[in-house]
Amino acid sequence: MNMIVLLYSVINMIKYGFPVRLPYIHYLPDAYSALFGLGGAKIVTIIGLFGYLFESKKEHPEKKWMLIYLINFITPSYLTGIMAGVLCILLPRLKNLKYLVLVFALCMLVLPYVIYRAENLNNDVALAFGYHPKILALLNVYDFYSDSFINMLLGAGIGQFTSTPALWASEYMQELSSHNIPALPGLFMSAPHETYMAKYFNFGAENYWAISSSINKPYSTFSTIFIEYGFFGALVLVSIFFYRLSQAKVDVGFKLSVLIFISVIFSLDNIHDSPWLGLMILITCSNYLENERLL
Repeated sequence: MNMIVLLYSVINMIKYGFPVRLPYIHYLPDAYSALFGLGGAKIVTIIGLFGYLFESKKEHPEKKWMLIYLINFITPSYLTGIMAGVLCILLPRLKNLKYLVLVFALCMLVLPYVIYRAENLNNDVALAFGYHPKILALLNVYDFYSDSFINMLLGAGIGQFTSTPALWASEYMQELSSHNIPALPGLFMSAPHETYMAKYFNFGAENYWAISSSINKPYSTFSTIFIEYGFFGALVLVSIFFYRLSQAKVDVGFKLSVLIFISVIFSLDNIHDSPWLGLMILITCSNYLENERLL
């Protein structure tokens, strides 16, 4: 899977002039996205990371595969995913000098671009509403629960707040999204989505770049599932995932890496209903695939 992703990414960059013209220098690194199109950088980063995690748990990892996984992991511009991935690789292996050196080298590779992006990150949402967008996402949960005990008990309903169906049906996102939103019959904007998100999207309509990046969107996976499923439903959902992960026949360090990545990425991005992330998690939690080189 990672080899195919790498080859397709190279093919995709050829139309930008690769190898004479290079990503990060002559054009946006989003071009390294296989053939997934807009948003493909996220998918490539996740596939590369999980491939690396699988290979690194082996007693004798193969260097050629490790290199392919790392290229797919760090080349795209999905900085949120790269940061979460570096943490999930580093934290369980703090006592291993080899991994510390490797992660340090990775950090040095992407640090200049991270600094550049941080310096140019739009913070208009925080200035306008008083909190960072991810704090606003949590405040939305509080406001939703405060309005009615039924809200906390039953939630808004699956696909009714900021999961992918809700965003596809949003009249605001039709104007704000840089992705091609499919026109599916029967989808219409839900009342909870409009009630709690309208002020942010209206602000984004006046200032497009204010909520254009993942880190600046005032919603996340955790805020989405706790509103859509309700408090108890979300706890059940999270508990089932943790239970399946705990039952997978892989070493504790590997489970911890996956847990760290999921916790960080779900806090910072809205990605729980990505089929590609779901596929990576299913492979991770499937006992019978433990020793297969699917990645």
